[in-house]
Amino acid sequence: MKVANKSFRVLLFACLTLLVYTKSRAQKDGTHTNTLKSILDHAQSASLYRQNVDWNQLRNEVLERAGNRASMEEMQAALNYLLEALGDEHGKIFFQQNVVAYYFGGLKDHHKGFDVNIYNDIQSGQKYSFEVKMLASDIGYVRLCGMPMGDNYKMAEELGRKICYVQDDLPQNWVLDLRYNGGGNMFPMAEALVPLLGEGPVGGTDGILDAEDAVWQVKDENFYYGDFTLAIPKKCLFSRLPKIAVLTSMYTTSSGEAIAVMYKGRDNTRFFGQKTLGMTTVTDWQPIDENTTMSISVSYYKDRKGKVYKEYVEPDEYFPFEENPLSANDQCLKRAMAWLKE
Repeated sequence: MKVANKSFRVLLFACLTLLVYTKSRAQKDGTHTNTLKSILDHAQSASLYRQNVDWNQLRNEVLERAGNRASMEEMQAALNYLLEALGDEHGKIFFQQNVVAYYFGGLKDHHKGFDVNIYNDIQSGQKYSFEVKMLASDIGYVRLCGMPMGDNYKMAEELGRKICYVQDDLPQNWVLDLRYNGGGNMFPMAEALVPLLGEGPVGGTDGILDAEDAVWQVKDENFYYGDFTLAIPKKCLFSRLPKIAVLTSMYTTSSGEAIAVMYKGRDNTRFFGQKTLGMTTVTDWQPIDENTTMSISVSYYKDRKGKVYKEYVEPDEYFPFEENPLSANDQCLKRAMAWLKE
């Protein structure tokens, strides 16, 4: 297990395509004491886990571990300790756009059989891609993989157009395959899936304070995160709310898990596969200074019925992960299709 965890930590950097800042690039620019104090201030005011620590003690420990360091990269151990003390496995601290701190607490019980090579393939976005097709005369299929940052409007429009193209064949049942979704950019994914979500609240976020909560909803045929929407015109509509089988795996991560949560509590919906990875938190994006940014967990995902997800999203029926989607060996997909035909 120790070897697996070490490999996972190394590959996590690689799959995110972010370089660890090295000493050869270090800039001897002072102690960064003000930057570190600002990082601590933001964590104390915004972290989802801020009530779980003694802040006087934690501040002293972090500052002591940082010591009189010459560069941000040399403070890495102190920053890693901060995230570890919070227990924030979804948080990261960036210096000049490179990750300098994150915390991984180790594989959990539901990660049995976890393969870092598969995880790396999914995170890279190279092996698995978005696909929409008909599986049978009345069953449509959407494989929704993780999305990068970029032009949200353009990406959502392209995904939605492909879904609507298949909808012209009038499938009344759908498979939404999230097994290969490594997270990333939630907005184009959610906007493209509006025809399969249905109008009204579809979930939201749950923070420590009510003011930190937000509502996810479909209104006027667009996805809203609070008051924000991409406002893509206009998607295909369904004569009735489709029956949907959602497929998940232990590699379904972060915003991929958010999409899964949007379907929890939805009528005519059933989940097949595995428990998701377990990064079921919203992370912020907080500039600290001109070189430093932090992204920490600030709230949990919550489904349309109000259930909060603090660990993972669980399927209704368990099936092992299939590395080759749509293959003859894909037992998870076969069972999902059988259920759709019931």
